[in-house]
Amino acid sequence: MAQHAAQSKHRRAILQAARIVFDARGYADATVDEIAARARISKGSIYNYFSSKEDLFAELFVETFQVEHAEVDRLANEPLSAAEKLQRLLDHVFRRLEVFTRSGKLVMELWAAAAKKAELADAMAAIHAHWRGHIRAILDEGVESGEFGTHFDPAVASSLIWATLNGIIVQAMFDRKAEVGESSLEIGRAHV
Repeated sequence: MAQHAAQSKHRRAILQAARIVFDARGYADATVDEIAARARISKGSIYNYFSSKEDLFAELFVETFQVEHAEVDRLANEPLSAAEKLQRLLDHVFRRLEVFTRSGKLVMELWAAAAKKAELADAMAAIHAHWRGHIRAILDEGVESGEFGTHFDPAVASSLIWATLNGIIVQAMFDRKAEVGESSLEIGRAHV
């Protein structure tokens, strides 16, 4: 039991150090040596817990999104109409937009790295599948209850909604015209 607690403590220290180093240096420029120094452990100890820098990054990314997943899971399971659930899910994304855009550099690096590394691609695919799955379930529920029409395919619509949300996040990351704390989405609403 004590050994498991110590391993968990070391793993947590590595993940906390990795978050700091990745945030400061980016994925490509971060090194396992820096992460080990920040965690105050040997570089070799990191490999007792993670097979590679990519594995560590994927774990950190998945862990970060577990908080988001828990909230989306909660929203999707509330006793509300499908339309209300979908609205709350979209509201959640827009409330968290600033958080998503702040981590944008790392997300873009993750996407680029995932194109080359299967373990990162798998982690990204799991995250996307989780969100699309909830959106799909809400759309299916809305079709079954008669809230939504039957003139669309919920599988296709869920992919389009998720892709649109990702596009909005990317747009917000590269929004150079907006002042700090506002986005072009807010500016656009003011002019409509």
